Amino acid sequence: MFMQEKIKDIDERLEVLAQYSHIMVWGAGIHTSRLFERTHLLSYRVQGVVDIDARKQGEYYFGFTVQSPEEIFWNDVDVVVISVPNREQEIKSVLTKRLNFTGYILALYEQDEHTPFYNLYDKQKTGLKCENDYGNWFNALKDRLDVSKWMPEGFHSITERSRMETDEKKITVGLLYCEETSYNMIHSLYYAFDSDCLFEPVVILQGKGYGNRYQQLENQMRSRNMMYEFDYNFTGKKIDILIVHHIQLLPTGDIMEIIDNALMKAAVPVGVISYDGRGLNANNLRNYQVTEVFCENSIYERTPQNVRKEFQCHVTGNPKFDYIYHAYLHDIEIPDKFKKLMSPSIDKIILWTTDHNGLVQMCSPDVAFDLYADIVFDYINKHKETGLIFRPYNSYVGALLADGLWTREQLDQFKDYCDKSENIVWDDEPDYSASYSLADAILADAGCGIICSALPMMKPIGVTLRWDMEVKEILSRNQEILDSHYLISSEKEMISFIKMIMDEEDTEIEKRRKLCEKYVTHFDGKNGERIKDILKEKWIIQRERCIG
Repeated sequence: MFMQEKIKDIDERLEVLAQYSHIMVWGAGIHTSRLFERTHLLSYRVQGVVDIDARKQGEYYFGFTVQSPEEIFWNDVDVVVISVPNREQEIKSVLTKRLNFTGYILALYEQDEHTPFYNLYDKQKTGLKCENDYGNWFNALKDRLDVSKWMPEGFHSITERSRMETDEKKITVGLLYCEETSYNMIHSLYYAFDSDCLFEPVVILQGKGYGNRYQQLENQMRSRNMMYEFDYNFTGKKIDILIVHHIQLLPTGDIMEIIDNALMKAAVPVGVISYDGRGLNANNLRNYQVTEVFCENSIYERTPQNVRKEFQCHVTGNPKFDYIYHAYLHDIEIPDKFKKLMSPSIDKIILWTTDHNGLVQMCSPDVAFDLYADIVFDYINKHKETGLIFRPYNSYVGALLADGLWTREQLDQFKDYCDKSENIVWDDEPDYSASYSLADAILADAGCGIICSALPMMKPIGVTLRWDMEVKEILSRNQEILDSHYLISSEKEMISFIKMIMDEEDTEIEKRRKLCEKYVTHFDGKNGERIKDILKEKWIIQRERCIG
């Protein structure tokens, strides 16, 4: 099927919308943008767009403000157009079972159609035709690539039972990975399993449906010589144990297939604290079919009893703290470009990091970097005894470039300046380890995860707030944590914080110590080992049952 033929098919499907007055579109990605551009969808009464990705919610998208599905009063909606290829069944299930939607659900593809219409061959640009009598390109390619035709008759792969009975075969452990912010967790678990001769870990890079960040994730894996595979290449493979972190994200079609091919499923949620006070979300865990959950004690205590009974919950501590623990002990290798900060002329070092991409109409309460950049860099340039590690979040830099606030030339020029500076380092390492190890204090936005993950290091943290926008909502997200840090809402307070660090003062350290005791179960570098040991025991029990 050519692209033009599928567009015609979609337009014919959309004709049913003429009888409805309240239409919602599910999905605020490239597929919906192509629909708006190439089909008649916007000629109907579209009232809004929803997306489960919290990073898109609140942003303007083709004149609509992207909303969370949880915000919609679904009884008022007549029809939902699903604009997320290969996830129609999952979204239908969410709409009907979780959101109790009873209206009409319009899917734009058949179950055997896997290619988005804009990726089909363009009839105007190619003379290629489907061979023989195949109905579409997918069926043609599926038949040509049927591996069973390339093997002798009677050959059968190892069954699940025989896999568990084979002593020589290592236990395969897949670690789902979609966000650089969870690298510390991935690193700890990967090497906990890798150090045990019974296991063979592999990191499964999630890109499609999760921001297509394959390149960034792959760079991290290569820099640490970790075994990895892309999710789309892993769908047909059997796996023994699957571990997921970002349970709040709905699994894509590829991930659902990986889940179905795993014998045991476990969750290690990324969170250290629960902002909504409800602990573990049972629906999120069910989406990934997990049976074992590993978390901090504070999250476990806030989880309802019925959820604890449904899932095997283990209070092991978050493995992200293992990597931080080794940085805290300076048990890591410092890259060469950081070593200038170890000079005797540098008295104190400050790590400055930003939140994720919080730009909405160029500016949002989440990121305050633009307000403090002048005063901080001016101070650092004048006070060579103060070292600065600057680590902006990658997607934030990407947004600055995309919005034209920075040019590539400006970015390269400033990075070059940092390299040549006596006391400034631009940190683009795969992880925070060097920064954590060297920094005496930290500057971060209020929503940045570092304000929680850095707690056990007992370093003073200055939380940068915007003074030109309302920030009450941000402060309410994790007020107890923020109260143990130093809130900065003016240039004067920024300079006061830096001078406090240089004078080795820290009046809030006892507050942080108490919070650390409350929220951090273990800080000894062994949380990944604890999780591995429990899963190993569970696997042995499951194996014995299977053999028996």
